[in-house]
Amino acid sequence: MRNLPFKIFIATFILAGNLSAQSFRQDGTNFSYREGDWVSYSVGRFVSSIAIGRQYIYFGTEYSGIARLDQYSFNWEFPWTTSNGLADNRISVVAYDFDTSHIWCASEYAFSVYNAPSQKWRNFYKSDYGFEGQEILSIGVGDKIYFEAESGRTVEIDKYGNFANRSNSRPPDLKWFGRRAQKRTELPHFFMSDGDIFTPGRISANFDNGIDGTTAAVQDFDFRSSPVVAAIDDQWDNLWLATWGAGVGKADVRTIRLEMMEFGLGTPIVESIAFHDGQIWLGGAQVSEEINGITSWDPERQIWQTFQQQHISLLRSDETTGIAAGKNGLWFATKYGLANYSTGRGEWGKYDRFDGLSDNVVFDVVSDDSTIWIGTERGLDFLPIKNIILEDTNRVRNLRPDDFDFTEVRELTLIENLLWAATSTGIYVYDTVKKTGGFTTGDTGPVTNYINAISGYGNRVWVGSDQGIEVYDTEKQKWLGPPEGRFFQDTRINEIFATRDAIWAGTDQGLMKYAPETHHWRTFTMEDGLLDNRVYALALDGDYLWIGTELGLTRFFWNDPSRID
Repeated sequence: MRNLPFKIFIATFILAGNLSAQSFRQDGTNFSYREGDWVSYSVGRFVSSIAIGRQYIYFGTEYSGIARLDQYSFNWEFPWTTSNGLADNRISVVAYDFDTSHIWCASEYAFSVYNAPSQKWRNFYKSDYGFEGQEILSIGVGDKIYFEAESGRTVEIDKYGNFANRSNSRPPDLKWFGRRAQKRTELPHFFMSDGDIFTPGRISANFDNGIDGTTAAVQDFDFRSSPVVAAIDDQWDNLWLATWGAGVGKADVRTIRLEMMEFGLGTPIVESIAFHDGQIWLGGAQVSEEINGITSWDPERQIWQTFQQQHISLLRSDETTGIAAGKNGLWFATKYGLANYSTGRGEWGKYDRFDGLSDNVVFDVVSDDSTIWIGTERGLDFLPIKNIILEDTNRVRNLRPDDFDFTEVRELTLIENLLWAATSTGIYVYDTVKKTGGFTTGDTGPVTNYINAISGYGNRVWVGSDQGIEVYDTEKQKWLGPPEGRFFQDTRINEIFATRDAIWAGTDQGLMKYAPETHHWRTFTMEDGLLDNRVYALALDGDYLWIGTELGLTRFFWNDPSRID
């Protein structure tokens, strides 16, 4: 059984996420965008339901909406989430109508239908039909669509999603999905690889009740068990399993082998993003013992992998606030030291105060051809790449420690030979060639010394704090003030990413975009397609902007020539 504190923690996290999702109420897909303009991902290991369609297998998840697996190529397509029009991302049951190819689902707040020809979602909110707070566990498909709550109460919706009303009766010939569709009550023993063990038994009737000795479950090598909550056979003798904690499983009933198919993030709180060798690496804060980890994702091959501290002895913390890709693999700023991962050898390494770090709390890391630069809670450090192969313990060096007495170095950015540091006592600039540096001075600079974010492009350096944005001209060596007025001066800036075409700023109220050519600010929020308005990390990949938020990762097709934002 799961312990009570964990249940309370998860309930609190879910409530916070759903409150954020319900800060606005959307009727369905935003018609200002096309499908694929906004795509979001979150934790995919907690799966509630399964529906098999013509091309895809659909999985209702707790955090990542509806996950979609191509049943011919076994590749994951992007999931449907609030970014695409769903009312919220906590899906209790999903269904497929072969007559219309429509997809139906029930979530925390709504009944929803996806119109396949138009590629649009439409939501019917439970509160409008007296079903607020009632979990929908079954969907029946017939001449109409029937949503059945655990209490037995039912809402029926026109087959094409035109109208809905409460109903007291259900036809006998419905095709059921969810709880009522469960045909198997017991699962046999399946063989697994990679140290996982399958425990045969009954399918869990309620995944919130945990596991007892009769429940079918997947157990990992840390002895954590995830109950099987749904199982459906397909036409090729595969048995698809939904587990509460281990994700999706594909069992071959002829060979009695079970393979888990990983999908989604280790943690929904994305605070760092990096690209390396065709993979996207993501890190952030831990939500619980079960919801944590560093994520690597190969979008081309659709391979997901999660690295968790409890599985890796040399990874002292998997809570990351910065990631840098370099010649020696990937570098992670964590809450306990600097971590290194060699993608070629698949090996982890660590650096902490024993190796010379100013502090074990590391906020950011960047690298150039010769040096790894490290921002800590008590100063700025550097690691010469040539020192990585040495055996001595004093490999990390402190950069001018007298300049950083009890100074937090929050974020770093390299602009040619200049290293810019956002700190708790102002902005520090260090010339990596001349080996000189110091804090910027002047009466026209930021109104606060506590700087959260910094980024540069060309001769402009953009600085973010709790008081908004300021700009520094490196050619004229003077502060230019906030661009185009101070309408955002009390907006906390969590992250800045400056490019030639736009300056992007992550805030607690959404994503801000500044267009230098038009001198125009534009704010994107959940109403546009963000998974959450609290934006912590930004990374550009051509026409796509990757956005790390409190509830997951969003990809935005920002440079669509047919759309003017």
